Amino acid sequence: MLNPLFKALAVLSATLATGRALGIPSNLVEARALRIVPVINCTPLSGAAGKLVMTNSATLGDASLPEDGVPLGLVNKTLEEVGNDSHQTFVFSSCSSTFMNETATNDTFYGHISPSDDATSCLVAQTGMPDPQPVVTEPCSLSDDSGQMLQFWKIVLDKNQTKPALVSFVGLSARSTSTAHYETGFDVVNGTNVVHINYVKSTNVSSTYQIKLVPTA
Repeated sequence: MLNPLFKALAVLSATLATGRALGIPSNLVEARALRIVPVINCTPLSGAAGKLVMTNSATLGDASLPEDGVPLGLVNKTLEEVGNDSHQTFVFSSCSSTFMNETATNDTFYGHISPSDDATSCLVAQTGMPDPQPVVTEPCSLSDDSGQMLQFWKIVLDKNQTKPALVSFVGLSARSTSTAHYETGFDVVNGTNVVHINYVKSTNVSSTYQIKLVPTA
């Protein structure tokens, strides 16, 4: 089964290829697509700005991770483990997307994650890479289409605002009938723990890792 993220990229490539085959300049094909595709609305979510940490999903006391989680930050646009002195702040924005078709509740929201100092960049699953895919920053897309599958996240806030929020990658439209899901974890690259997203076909398989957002005071 082909990873849906690769399917989305293939559809976009096919659209541009068709335009070229018909002799239509690619810039006109892209411009027409921009006119047809609606845009999403995103708003920074109250109480959802803070530091990202990687924790063990079962318990923070797991021996493989510090009790308060491993700090995450961007190094050359890649999300990875960093030292406490390099910890960065991120902002979760709630987005309304007809394509993704997710419904927010009182404590669960869907949308984009951006560095606090760059609202135009979003955390995305890097395209063109085999599973597991690294998490990187790219310019945010506001087109309400399959491109949202690359950058849509879910956040579950603590109702009492005393505990970190749970963050997970969505990757599929709510209209999808697939039982597969996406999980985040670590890959060791050149001795560094790099955050990755893995496409999991089985509902019986769960990751030992969980990204959490620790709100700033």
